[in-house]
Amino acid sequence: MIGDYWAKGLEKYPSLHFKLQHILCGAGSLTLIYDGISGISAEVLHFGPSGKVCRSYAHYLPDED
Repeated sequence: MIGDYWAKGLEKYPSLHFKLQHILCGAGSLTLIYDGISGISAEVLHFGPSGKVCRSYAHYLPDED
């Protein structure tokens, strides 16, 4: 059900581009590590009983300003 989750984001921002680097598997969750528009990023996806994403957390490198 990750495809549905990402499709919603790409609907809003169709020019977004990601290059997947790693997938980390957890108990009821996945962490996707990818190169995104802000550089290396990670997104933690938690799944509910239906198998759909019910919670997510995105992590980005801080600006170097």
